[in-house]
Amino acid sequence: MATEVRQIALFVPDLQRAEEYYQRLFGMDLVGREAHMEDNLWYTLPPGKTWEDARAAGVELSMLALKRGSLVLALFPGKPRAGQIHMIGLNMPARDISRIRKRLSSAEEILEDRPKALTFRDAYAIIWQIHGPGTGFRSSGEAHGRWLEV
Repeated sequence: MATEVRQIALFVPDLQRAEEYYQRLFGMDLVGREAHMEDNLWYTLPPGKTWEDARAAGVELSMLALKRGSLVLALFPGKPRAGQIHMIGLNMPARDISRIRKRLSSAEEILEDRPKALTFRDAYAIIWQIHGPGTGFRSSGEAHGRWLEV
């Protein structure tokens, strides 16, 4: 079984604003923007072309992909659907966690903030759990010494 996440896809209410948001927050690069056309196929906006170029051509963009390292975040316009991702957990170096921490604004709700761990709810209601190297998955109760009495 593969153990590395390659891509995550999310629905967002405003595709262009979400692109700017996740680029700023996570320092992601644009991979490409696409439109789903009448022939039921996907077409990519050429490199260097902008949102304004697409609108001027009468093209409604309906997907974009951002990348950081090997992780791709695909964004689609729309409302969250049943089964949409609720929480995403990532491992990254402490210096990157620090950079993200500094980029947080009042739009994000910080749920946990420790030197090697940062958990927050983003502006799109997705919870991000980011941990430093050497911090494998543990249940919340175990991590905080909270055990059920059974």
